[in-house]
Amino acid sequence: MLVPSRCTFSTQSVRGGAKRLAALLLVCLLIVGCTTPVGVERVDPQALYRTVTRNVLSSGKLSESTRIVLTRWDLTGQFATNPEAALAALQSAVASGIAGSDEVFALAELSFQHAERTGKRAYYLAASVYAFAFLFPDGADTPPSPYGPRLRTACDLYNRGLTLAFETADRSHVDLQGGEFALPFGQLRVTFDPANLIWADRRLVDFVPIGEFRAYGLRNTYSQAGIGAPLAASGVPLNPSQGFQIAPQMKIPVTAVLRIVDARRRLAVGNLDATLEVHPPSDVENVRLGSQDVPLRSVGSAPGGVWGSAPTLLAASVNGSGVEYRSRPYGKNEIAATPALPASPIHRRNLSSVIGRSRTRLPVA
Repeated sequence: MLVPSRCTFSTQSVRGGAKRLAALLLVCLLIVGCTTPVGVERVDPQALYRTVTRNVLSSGKLSESTRIVLTRWDLTGQFATNPEAALAALQSAVASGIAGSDEVFALAELSFQHAERTGKRAYYLAASVYAFAFLFPDGADTPPSPYGPRLRTACDLYNRGLTLAFETADRSHVDLQGGEFALPFGQLRVTFDPANLIWADRRLVDFVPIGEFRAYGLRNTYSQAGIGAPLAASGVPLNPSQGFQIAPQMKIPVTAVLRIVDARRRLAVGNLDATLEVHPPSDVENVRLGSQDVPLRSVGSAPGGVWGSAPTLLAASVNGSGVEYRSRPYGKNEIAATPALPASPIHRRNLSSVIGRSRTRLPVA
């Protein structure tokens, strides 16, 4: 019958093993004591949804995807103490090709948060550039998923970054202009054609950022998600005695778009070119960016007489039966029009916010 062989142990080996075991147990206790407990708990679904979908625009706090990028690159602490150095390190990783779309999105959100904290316009502009590069990589990177929250967040970062980068010092207007603008990692050359400011025999002036206003007193308000900075402009007639009339207090909704050339690839170079476009009301609500038809961002039912979304209610004239609102001319002998509205101010406002969505075309003799 086979039996285990007899083993002998020296006193010295037993003592050495005991010391090693004690040291191992001490290390395990230290690790457990310094680590946050891991587990699962039931929470309020709405609170959880707010946490999962939060971003710098909705809450001032970074999205979970951006926090993950900071952790991945060990930049969480540096961004808290020296954000510009952390942004430069992440930009360097993107430029060298070892980082991808996750980091480009993170750079957009981090740049916007830093701009909000410091007021530095270069970082607002950088947020818009990074967001554009993330949205339209043109084959240089993976396009964003249409089902993920980052696509909508990137659009909003682009829109808000563009608005704030060109806002006046008192934040009352947006100054659309071309020229060379500094970026934290290079230069952006912007081309702007003043002919963009001519619409319906009017020169568009005094652009107001209507994305910063909230309408009240209306039953319904309308807006369209999309790309671009939503603005409201005044129209100065080139020939005041001709053309269809716009009441002086009315504002014309327009959308500003910064079209950046090959943005994703040229992040590595640092010098980028772009064209600043102004899209006034028309029956075209999309813009071609890269290989995509993208809806233009518009905000409707806004204060200051901007009701509906482009193309919508733009002109008003008072007559005996109420107020008649007209939209922009569709062609040489056509206008889009609505019938005279009831005289009640409240009823008129609510009804105008609804019929602003219609596109009824009536011939004009």
